[in-house]
Amino acid sequence: MNPIPTPGARLMLAAAILSSLPGLLFVEALAHGAQAEPRAGVFIRLPAALQRGAPQLRAHAAASQRQLQEWLTKERAEHRPYWITNAVYLPRPRAALVQQLRQAGYTVEPERFYPVPPLIDPQEAPRPRGIEWGIAMTRAPEVWAKGRKGAGALVGVIDTGFELGHPALAGRWRGDQEGGAQKGNWKDPANVCAGRVCDNNGHGTHVSGTILGDDGTGNQIGMAPGALFISCKGCESSSCSESSLLTCAQWILDPREDGSYKDRPGVVSNSWGGGSGDPWFRDAVQAWEAAGILPVFAAGNAGPGCGSVISPGDYPESLAVAAVDSSRNAASFSSRGPGRLEQRQKPQVSAPGVAVRSAWPGGTYRLASGTSMATPHVSGVAALLWTAATGDAAKLRAALEASAAPRPSQSCDESEPLPNLTYGWGIVDALAALEKIGHQPPPPPPPPPNQPPMLEILEPSHLARFTCGQVIRFRGRATDPEDGDLSSVITWWNRYPFWRGSQPAAEGFTGAGCDIGWHIVQAEVTDSAGTRIQTEIMIEVAPAPPAGAARIFESTAAPAASGHQLTPIRAWWGECQLDLEAMGARLARALEKWSRK
Repeated sequence: MNPIPTPGARLMLAAAILSSLPGLLFVEALAHGAQAEPRAGVFIRLPAALQRGAPQLRAHAAASQRQLQEWLTKERAEHRPYWITNAVYLPRPRAALVQQLRQAGYTVEPERFYPVPPLIDPQEAPRPRGIEWGIAMTRAPEVWAKGRKGAGALVGVIDTGFELGHPALAGRWRGDQEGGAQKGNWKDPANVCAGRVCDNNGHGTHVSGTILGDDGTGNQIGMAPGALFISCKGCESSSCSESSLLTCAQWILDPREDGSYKDRPGVVSNSWGGGSGDPWFRDAVQAWEAAGILPVFAAGNAGPGCGSVISPGDYPESLAVAAVDSSRNAASFSSRGPGRLEQRQKPQVSAPGVAVRSAWPGGTYRLASGTSMATPHVSGVAALLWTAATGDAAKLRAALEASAAPRPSQSCDESEPLPNLTYGWGIVDALAALEKIGHQPPPPPPPPPNQPPMLEILEPSHLARFTCGQVIRFRGRATDPEDGDLSSVITWWNRYPFWRGSQPAAEGFTGAGCDIGWHIVQAEVTDSAGTRIQTEIMIEVAPAPPAGAARIFESTAAPAASGHQLTPIRAWWGECQLDLEAMGARLARALEKWSRK
């Protein structure tokens, strides 16, 4: 067995691995002034679930991880299971344990660390300036004038946290101003804030302010000042660990963490990312989308090169946001499309992201630039219009894209005017999006009334007679004006097993011990609209005559197909005569005579 590496050796090993991955950051060790030793953990990847609903993801992970977790527990290996992506996290793995897992066939990968996007040209901005230019450019005040300020919307923010008690955020966090009521409203996976609400970076406070900040005294920095937000600290300080980001992703779906999936946001704002074409977080984004949550991501600050949109913003499911300045021109740093993952159109929309004034820790305000600043403008527009879109994330996304103010671009060899690889569909426009939601195209006309199918039994004929041991063949025909020939899905019914099934024809023996008498045979067919048609016939099954005996059948009254009442049948077998009517009459006379005694 290989010796277990010391903590320092683990750091060197993780640093060497992480430095080879594009767009990732490994936090410096304590000797270089970091706040704490970074977690050099690993993830054990297991097969993904086919369904994306949260309950199905949780059930799939529990079943597929059970034996692995039992083994890890016996090995006394600290581990943390995830269900939003099917993985188990080992925060402090032993090298020998990792080697055993790999030899057993498991995929074991080092934990990723993403840098918090640095603020470009940050500057203090102490003076209130009324409605900020970015808020005005996106026409949010015109939506406010219509009585919509985001009331009823809830936004989830995954970032570095936020400053509790900042004047511009007062009353906007769903918790309370004393920092209580954290459950369901605040999550700190790495416990950086030691049980408190905090922001040890400033990035998350700035982002949150742009979404919904307003101190009521002139600092109108937020798009949706009537909305509420919850916050998850997926970024410990200057970086965001994979384990914290995945914990936040699960929490967004289930803030109560009780499996109820209640009180979750409709929009989630993500001003972080790194690398390109990396699907590691896609399970989470797909789960959000399946739950009706709109995932808004920064396109990245890796421009102006083409194909520079970062992950997870380059996922097809992500609404990627590029940055523009106050002249409506693309910021030089703003990442351009296409997305490297599946070569999809990126970005989707653009928003103000240069010299954006927003909240900063200490109750102050700061100017900053980056797609991190553009992203919360779009998250804020989504919150502003959430109730107008009746909480329909797909409808809202379509309206945001279709109503964006177009901007031409000739970069990145673009052949089509819209959407392009610099601005996407254009600069987001809150008022135009509201009008787009309110003036949806008329629904398609209803289809003509469904015509029922036609069904007939071709074989055997009604009242056909068979003897035990004979082969009986059933054949039908079903047609439908909308669906055409439905003969292959006719369902037959009777007590004989070979008369059941979905097929145009069925046949088989009545059997040696067959059921003598009259039988209803039923055929049934259902069309694509759910209209079901039935028809039936009656057949008679009689015993086979004894060898050498004469066989005569006489039925004085055939049963009706829908009846089931059988009237006098006389059968003669050679010299033996059975007269049911006569027997009944004699029995009646005997009873009458007995009753008079």
